[in-house]
Amino acid sequence: MRMIFLTTLLITLSACKEEAQTVDFFKSSPEARAETLSDCEIGQASKANCRNARTAQDIVESQDDRSVVEQYFGE
Repeated sequence: MRMIFLTTLLITLSACKEEAQTVDFFKSSPEARAETLSDCEIGQASKANCRNARTAQDIVESQDDRSVVEQYFGE
């Protein structure tokens, strides 16, 4: 009985583990990035996903800033 309980518990816990997404995934998916960043604010996202979503956000903002500068001042 104890073994069945422990096995069930292990399966349940492993199924609940959030899979970490890559920085590239978050760069290409603004909706997922925004949702994850929102979840990070309330502590409901994994540290790896928070880190990757923030990195992706920084990269996207940097690219946007560079585009604006290039638009006005050229390359």
